[in-house]
Amino acid sequence: MFLNQRIELLTKKSLRERILIYLKKQKNKTNDKIFEIPHSREEMAQYLGVNRSALSRELCVMKAQKLIDFHKNSFSILTN
Repeated sequence: MFLNQRIELLTKKSLRERILIYLKKQKNKTNDKIFEIPHSREEMAQYLGVNRSALSRELCVMKAQKLIDFHKNSFSILTN
């Protein structure tokens, strides 16, 4: 099941889609509005199959567009 989720994630073309799917899965595990991810930025980038700088840049763009909010490893998804 874990591998199926990972394959589904890696087949997404855009980095934004990968990030949102990953964050939604983490949110569903906790069922809280604000949730912690279990990975550092480097580990998250490796999991998503991208480099860390691209991940950080996209996270900042998404935060500026008010799609997500984060501080270190605490995240919240602001859109449905």
